[in-house]
Amino acid sequence: MNTTIIIIVFIATVAVSFYFDYRFRKKREACVNALLNDLMSGNFEAFDQKMADKDTAKLIPPFNIDYMKLTEAIFQDNEANADQIFDSFSSKRLNSKQKASVYGNAIGYFISKNDVERIRICTENISDIKEDTPMYRYMSLIKEIFVEKKDSSLNTLLDEYQNKEGYDRYLDEFLIARIYDNMNDSAKAEEFRSKADEDMTQFLKDSQKSAK
Repeated sequence: MNTTIIIIVFIATVAVSFYFDYRFRKKREACVNALLNDLMSGNFEAFDQKMADKDTAKLIPPFNIDYMKLTEAIFQDNEANADQIFDSFSSKRLNSKQKASVYGNAIGYFISKNDVERIRICTENISDIKEDTPMYRYMSLIKEIFVEKKDSSLNTLLDEYQNKEGYDRYLDEFLIARIYDNMNDSAKAEEFRSKADEDMTQFLKDSQKSAK
């Protein structure tokens, strides 16, 4: 076999591998989109059927499958399944992005359930990433307020929240309300819960307008 033929064979082999890789990526993309559509539309029966399909396991990495199952459990408000799937992540080796996805998104659900232990797990895993962003600041505040039940951030939050708007203002008001709950000041807690609800409603309206 001369050099020219060897080069032609090599190029043909590479081209075939790229073709199959492209086809695989397109199939994976289509599979993920179909699953996400089922989740967002609340078609959980179709979602479960697709998840049970052997092709899904071949196309989607195990982490993504578990993450989507956790999302389904949260959407369904299936507390037992959400707890079980969430707890299973503790035995898995996750990179920083995966930790941010799991623990950053699940914490809101466990806050709504007042599940202090799982809130603690979320905040500790997020703080392990050690990135200086607003998200990580809020994680430390959530741990301080919900887990440790401290009120040392109250004055800072009261000084800052009026200069914020949208989702950031809602978050501060939400945290302030919880601090007042911890202090057994129900009147102040209700005042800031109402503020938080109003700002979240406005934020959602503004988001819908900008999406049009």
